[in-house]
Amino acid sequence: MRTLRITPIPVILIAFIFLLIPVLSYLATADFYFLQFWKPIQVFGRMQPIQLTILLISIVVAIGIIIRKKFGYYSFLLLAGVLILYNVWLVASSFWGNSFHIDGFPLTRQDILMNFSLTLFLLGSVYYFLNQEVSAPYFSPLPRGWRINPRETIPLHFKIIIQSSTFSGKTINLSSSGAMLPVVKSFEFEPGENVQMELHFEDRDGRAFKGIFQSILVRVDSLDYLPGERQIGIRFLSDKITDESKNQLFYFLKERYVPRYLVQSEVRFGDLSYEDYKNQLANISSNGMYINTNVNYPKGKDIFIRIPTLSGNIDLKGRVTWSNPNGEFGKEKGFGIEISNNKNPLRFWTWLLKIRTQKLHTR
Repeated sequence: MRTLRITPIPVILIAFIFLLIPVLSYLATADFYFLQFWKPIQVFGRMQPIQLTILLISIVVAIGIIIRKKFGYYSFLLLAGVLILYNVWLVASSFWGNSFHIDGFPLTRQDILMNFSLTLFLLGSVYYFLNQEVSAPYFSPLPRGWRINPRETIPLHFKIIIQSSTFSGKTINLSSSGAMLPVVKSFEFEPGENVQMELHFEDRDGRAFKGIFQSILVRVDSLDYLPGERQIGIRFLSDKITDESKNQLFYFLKERYVPRYLVQSEVRFGDLSYEDYKNQLANISSNGMYINTNVNYPKGKDIFIRIPTLSGNIDLKGRVTWSNPNGEFGKEKGFGIEISNNKNPLRFWTWLLKIRTQKLHTR
């Protein structure tokens, strides 16, 4: 897959910081021991093994982040783990009565605790900003463990305008910060272009809504397995109209596509008893579910729900939050339920944990 992308500035800054760590550490060591910095054998000879390990991992992290590879992210997690474990060991040892010195200068327990707190703050800050920046489709449409906002596979109708050209179709995947869209092979624009997108979905009251999103083109992919086909990634910008559209989209995704788990399980339900109807669950989460059925309940209707399991029935009460009698938005006919009462919480959570372990965030 050939890809054209722009790298967000915070990601570049984070990579630059990790490249600076070895340089600054080298200069600081030379200065501390009154060594000449152009004599690397002497300087590196003064470094501790843990210090050399951190320097090497920092370089790997910087390279991986700047070229947008998974190993950069996982190397950062490795570096964070090494630093945290090392600081935990220092703190624990200080409470056990051990003392630490740097070339004759004693380290107090307060010094160690302050260093640990600063390390946690810096690592947490890098992790937060790194995940925020890759939540939009900068990297790959494939799951890679980088995103804080889930990208949902939802075929919603869209229309985009770039300069004087117009493209339309159905979204490949979508989050509240960006989207991946299919385009025709004649698409010739490159990252950095301004994009206006119209997106059709439902607002909080279940009415048809047309969202307007001012965006920027961040990637263009040519698909090797579909010669001539292309897909693009856009990141939503911020203005009054776009922010309102993003708020409506966030609510839509939360209510309709909250991270749920695909499950093929019998479900029984009814407005008068648990046994009025019998159909199939499509997906489930800790606070809701979607039932595939031709039965049409209006939004706000309270119903009884029973899920038969090997360990017994799970009896629930819920309220219809979304009625989908026409099978729109990539789902079969049915309705979405928000769970309001759970008569068998332990059995439900045990069953859900089993489902989660098996399915791991499928939609």
